[in-house]
Amino acid sequence: CRYVLPILDKLADWFSGKKITFYKLNTDEHPGIAKKYLIFNIPNFSIFYGGQVVSKKSGAGPFDLYKAFINSSITLHDKS
Repeated sequence: CRYVLPILDKLADWFSGKKITFYKLNTDEHPGIAKKYLIFNIPNFSIFYGGQVVSKKSGAGPFDLYKAFINSSITLHDKS
C-alpha cells in the first residue's frame, strides 16, 4: 500500500539503532512468501522474533499507531 510506504520509512528512522530491521515486500511479486506468512491483507505489518511471526497488524494507520504496535512487541519480547 503506497500510503504506508512513507510511514514505514519514518518508522525505520525512528527505530534506527535498535535491534529491529524493516523490510518491504511486494506481495504481487512474491506470492509464495505472502502465502507462507499468511498475508491476506495489505498493508500488513509482521513482527518476527526468533524467526517466527509473533505479532501482526493489517490495515493502514498513522505513524503513532504503528510505533505503539512495534514498541509493545519489543517490550513483550525484551522480557523473555
